[in-house]
Amino acid sequence: MAAPPEAGGPVSDREADIAFACLSGLSRIALAVSGGPDSMAMLHLVARWRDRTPDAPDCLVLTLDHGLRPEARAETRMVERAAARHGLTCRVLHWEGEKPRSGLQAAARGARQRLLGAACLEARAEALVLAHHFDDQAETVLMRLRRGSGIFGLAGMRRESAWPRQDARPLTVLRPLLDFGKARLEATCQAADLAFARDPSNSDPTYARVRLRAELPELAGLGLTAQRLCDLARDCANAADTIDAEVERRLAAHGTCHPAGLFTLDLEAFEAASALLRERLVVRVLAAFGTGGYVPRRDRLARFLDRLGLAGAGRGGDAERAQATLSGVVARRDGARLLVWREAGRGGIGSRMLNGPCEILWDGRFVVRVEDAVSVEVVARGELAARIDGQGAAGQAASGQAARDRLAEEDRRRPKGFPRAALAACPCLVPLWKEAGDASYCPGLSTGPAPAKVSIRPLLPWSGGQAAELSGISLGKTPESVET
Repeated sequence: MAAPPEAGGPVSDREADIAFACLSGLSRIALAVSGGPDSMAMLHLVARWRDRTPDAPDCLVLTLDHGLRPEARAETRMVERAAARHGLTCRVLHWEGEKPRSGLQAAARGARQRLLGAACLEARAEALVLAHHFDDQAETVLMRLRRGSGIFGLAGMRRESAWPRQDARPLTVLRPLLDFGKARLEATCQAADLAFARDPSNSDPTYARVRLRAELPELAGLGLTAQRLCDLARDCANAADTIDAEVERRLAAHGTCHPAGLFTLDLEAFEAASALLRERLVVRVLAAFGTGGYVPRRDRLARFLDRLGLAGAGRGGDAERAQATLSGVVARRDGARLLVWREAGRGGIGSRMLNGPCEILWDGRFVVRVEDAVSVEVVARGELAARIDGQGAAGQAASGQAARDRLAEEDRRRPKGFPRAALAACPCLVPLWKEAGDASYCPGLSTGPAPAKVSIRPLLPWSGGQAAELSGISLGKTPESVET
């Protein structure tokens, strides 16, 4: 669809049908509605689209009270009324607890993503629909341009992307309104006699985005229009997708993952690769095996590559041995291979108690599926070893010694080249039902089989990875946490 003029009438049914085609085939969606004109227009347009679309998905409206403004409660009530008018269920979420004195906007965004992601998981919504529009995209690209972002950052907000979620598969995020300007969405609300609110923070010059927004008319006079910024985003998105396709091909062709989580990447993956391609290869590996979050700054990424001898084209000397740590990932050169594993860190890796049947994503790296109504704990091997040592100190010598013997046997069973340091972050399953016994299980290292009612497998979030065989895992979507 061509981008709209900066002003215009309400969004037509035909335009909405085209925009919301991305929702077809889904069984349940959630709409994030803040009460502003853009999200209220989205609520109205999606509801009308559902009325005229056979087999349209079930729809839940989610609205969030950050607890920052006294007007927020009235705005959530307004959203509830609008949802009821269209026969849609609405749930109000609350950001509770003490709010930070600095970095409030970033904290609010983080809380919003966390609360919406959890609500979608609870409601079993397959996708979250956001109301970002044409003007939002232009502002986002301009902000990233001023920060010196590369192609992946200048691609702007994607129509389809993914939000990481703690202990759950990534959430599919859809932005079907990126082709419509804010003026058209306001006109849609007015034509539908739909009330909306204006957030005063959107005109508060304390915030960088508001100051930048005030500069847009002057920049447009110099030729840097919203249209050209959005065209830049489209071109960069196309280039980024091309690069990611090649990155995924190389990761699938040259990478292998041990069941316990050690990733081995042949350095052939870096041969004849441009600097941008090498950087993206490493970024995707850091995102898959590290602590997640944002991509490291370019200077830190450059030092990481340089320490590993990967800053230039080719293998950079097969015999060289080097090791570097970044974003919760340890990478070690071993001849013509790069060994990658999760760093346990000073705080360790949190364990999880699971009551089946269920499926979770543990530490962002492993899909754990409990098939029956049984309980199991997933714990990092380093933490389990520390507990066993504690049993010995508490006088439980017999059971502690048997468990230590099992861990020692697993250590001896390590494949050649599997670093002992990588063991601490490997997952262990501890079954908690009587018939299973008390022996822990570490995939690919334990001598016995996995507990009969539990499965655990690494998640490789790229096409052609082992994750392609796992049910219910979103693949092929740009993870927003790794956009630069």
